[in-house]
Amino acid sequence: MKGRGRHCEICGKGRMERHLVSHAKNNFVRYAKPNLHRARVMLKGRVKSVLVCASCIKRGKVPRVPARILTRPAAAS
Repeated sequence: MKGRGRHCEICGKGRMERHLVSHAKNNFVRYAKPNLHRARVMLKGRVKSVLVCASCIKRGKVPRVPARILTRPAAAS
């Protein structure tokens, strides 16, 4: 999904367009942006830092990377 701007890498949720209508029936377009977070995930066997929406994080769709994989092994003395 390249070229779509800021969007969720898991579900593809991006900017949503909606119309606001005043009491005087004046219409204008408002854009709602998804709640994106940068997360370190395991994709295709590699650790990547990607933008993921909060709803995917809550539902458990994101394969988060455990902390022990991120840290380097201790140097041998």
